[in-house]
Amino acid sequence: MKSLLLLVISLLSFSFVSFSQTNVTGVVVSVESGDSFTLRVGKADIPIKLRMIEAPVEEQPFFEVARDHLSSFILGKPLTVSYSTYSGSRAYVGDIELSQRMLRDGAAWFLQEGSRDAQSEEIFKANEAAARTEERGIWAVHGLGRPSEMRKLAGSSSEPMADPRVAVLAVQMFGSSVEDVFAREIYSLESGDCGGTVVGVIDGDTVDIRTSSGKTVRVRLEGMDAPEKGQACGMRSKQALSDQVFGRAVSCNSSKRDSYGRMIGKISLAGVDINKRMISIGYAWHYKSYASEQPVADRASYANAEVQARGSSAGLWKDCDRTPPWEYRRNRFTATFIADKYDAAPVNTGGYYSPSSPSSGRGPVNVKGYTRSDGTYVQPHTRSAPGSRRP
Repeated sequence: MKSLLLLVISLLSFSFVSFSQTNVTGVVVSVESGDSFTLRVGKADIPIKLRMIEAPVEEQPFFEVARDHLSSFILGKPLTVSYSTYSGSRAYVGDIELSQRMLRDGAAWFLQEGSRDAQSEEIFKANEAAARTEERGIWAVHGLGRPSEMRKLAGSSSEPMADPRVAVLAVQMFGSSVEDVFAREIYSLESGDCGGTVVGVIDGDTVDIRTSSGKTVRVRLEGMDAPEKGQACGMRSKQALSDQVFGRAVSCNSSKRDSYGRMIGKISLAGVDINKRMISIGYAWHYKSYASEQPVADRASYANAEVQARGSSAGLWKDCDRTPPWEYRRNRFTATFIADKYDAAPVNTGGYYSPSSPSSGRGPVNVKGYTRSDGTYVQPHTRSAPGSRRP
């Protein structure tokens, strides 16, 4: 009977903590986005979501800017947070609440869904309005929509992945990061020479080339698909392409543009097909979805290059996540904007670890997805709380 009573008290204590504010003090060990970070309290890592704001998500071009902006205030520093798993947490630097600072600096949007405080709501709205009027940060980026807009539209659609309204908004908000998530790319035929000097490497399959006319064009390498930067080996793939072509004069031929305005082409350096070489050294896949658009000879040689790279455990085939990038893009988009529509209940109802609750050192802990310093992306997952003991 005594054990049962203690269990009930423990569960009630945890429920109270999960839906109320609890002050915790620790050191910020990582910043996942412009509105979330990880606070280390003793030996426990606690995910913190700032209240009443939403920052650009990983697919959006301003994501890294917003994350770095928040990092500049808090990374590696001690912080006291009024922690909540329900409505978002309050965190202060000096006398300034971080949520308000991010709004005023144009690094986040006001999220009314998380508001239960009328007085704070007016202050938050005023900070957002000021940043919008001054065109700070996100307000200076054309087409950068709120992630909640996508969630709302996807939630109202019976078949979001087949809904053209969702597809149009996704392309407007996220550009090429939703490449082939909804449907095959729309090409416009436009043959031409795109040769010149590579002045930028965007990732393992996209470069910026300055042509002899002085115009800079973005070229998506045809016939191959490289890991996204958020995937394991994504940054290594980008570096591999950069090592070969950055600052070098390359030949480039293109016969089409995609729906994002990029030229689709094959680049060569000293007679070497760079597109194929990225596959051969194990830092790209043969893009089989578009193989029918390749010349027959290229189709066969690119496919064979991937087989050989796999067989020799080259590049990503040795020690990286082997999820094809087209699957990664679709899975990440679905998990971020559409999964909640179909989930009857959260995967883990145990909540985040809270050191102030006697019961919180037991059971599951939700861990948000994050990117390590080496570019490896860790998927959201569930693990045991610090201090848990197996029965």
